[in-house]
Amino acid sequence: MTSHMFSWENLVTTNIDVAKTFYQRLFGWKATDIPAGEQGTHCFFSLDGKDICSVSEIAEAQRQQYSPQWVPYISVENTEEFMTKAQSAGGHVLAPISPVLEAGEAAVIQDPTGAILAIWHPRRNIEKVKNEVPGMICCHELATNNMDAAGMFYAKVFDWMPRAEIFGDITYIMFDAGDHHVAYMMGVPNKDATPRWITYWHVADCEKSLKKAIALGAKVSKTVEIIKRKGRYAIICDPLGAIFGIMQPAGS
Repeated sequence: MTSHMFSWENLVTTNIDVAKTFYQRLFGWKATDIPAGEQGTHCFFSLDGKDICSVSEIAEAQRQQYSPQWVPYISVENTEEFMTKAQSAGGHVLAPISPVLEAGEAAVIQDPTGAILAIWHPRRNIEKVKNEVPGMICCHELATNNMDAAGMFYAKVFDWMPRAEIFGDITYIMFDAGDHHVAYMMGVPNKDATPRWITYWHVADCEKSLKKAIALGAKVSKTVEIIKRKGRYAIICDPLGAIFGIMQPAGS
């Protein structure tokens, strides 16, 4: 396991059946329900027989606190240590350390700018499908209205090193962990916009996938645009309000 890298995604939503239908039809994922006892309804999405992400339903009592969203999980060696580091760096604990079925333990935190993520210590490694495969993760992007505060937070907590890189007319902040690229960071022009992590999923044709998502009940947050050297992308709001991205990598 490479520490401090994104290793899992969980969709929290208000209607798990609606979410399952939407994502299965959009990406061709297969959904498998998992008994979760007091943790409520939970299921795994898989592609080509490999688990790739999960979806869980927000309890009625928590719907004032949580809205539908994709929550990325970052692997760490010790959840308690990193929860303390996150608080010391200005983050907030939204959900304390707790077991996630038999797969590991996690805590949900909010960075100083308001973006939500989870620190995650897995008990077993999950075999990953190469991200060149349609339906798999392409990349992660932090959209925030305070890049300085966010950059310092992730550097202090996860030892990610921020650096600027230009793609055409767009300047991104890249997060690196050693020799590994971890994520991008982009400033949000609208200061009232909610900072968030956006998970991008690989698609074979961005325009066709966007049209398909709209036909399935999604709304468009950003139409298809091109990033030089990276590819074509769009940002979508699913039928229940969770935001995610799709990307057709350059050359595909």
